[in-house]
Amino acid sequence: MTSMSDQELDSFLAQCCERLEQRQTYLVEEFGIGQCDRFDLDLEAGILTGHDAIGICFRAEITPIGSYSRRRRQWSWAWANPDLAPQLQQRARCLRALADQTGLKLFQADGFESDEPLVLELTAMACQQLQAVGCYQVEPRGNQENCDGEKGEAGDLLALDGANHAQDVSPDSGPSDRWLGSNSDTYLMLALTALCP
Repeated sequence: MTSMSDQELDSFLAQCCERLEQRQTYLVEEFGIGQCDRFDLDLEAGILTGHDAIGICFRAEITPIGSYSRRRRQWSWAWANPDLAPQLQQRARCLRALADQTGLKLFQADGFESDEPLVLELTAMACQQLQAVGCYQVEPRGNQENCDGEKGEAGDLLALDGANHAQDVSPDSGPSDRWLGSNSDTYLMLALTALCP
């Protein structure tokens, strides 16, 4: 397969970002996902659940995309993370195909130095590849600041304009604790691959 030219890559990236922005808006407007007070992440089952004062707002199947360390400025793909359940690593492995499609070798590296704008672009392309209905940026419990150092409100979906806010997510015990340690500077990017009834 021939990789994209620079112009084709720019167009593809713009389309991915636009589609993801539309999907994020739809999730907020149609399902009120951005209004949840609390989130529970079960990485073993691959489910993110949002709660409000009344009960469950939504449940979504997830595929982890990767994680980003602000302190180290390091992106790591989920398929290369040994702390994830094998079935979740497998779900994320299809993202490696983007290397051939786009010509970007960073889709084959386990991890690399990055900045947050690139993380958003990678997330948009990953969501397109996974045919996701949206995405979520998950902060470890106790780490409620976004990249601008402002306090985020629980329940805000990732906004591609950079106005993303941290999520108060309670990971279930198990391997997810190692990935979402309470004192970590690392956040997790998830693709919402399906909304559950």
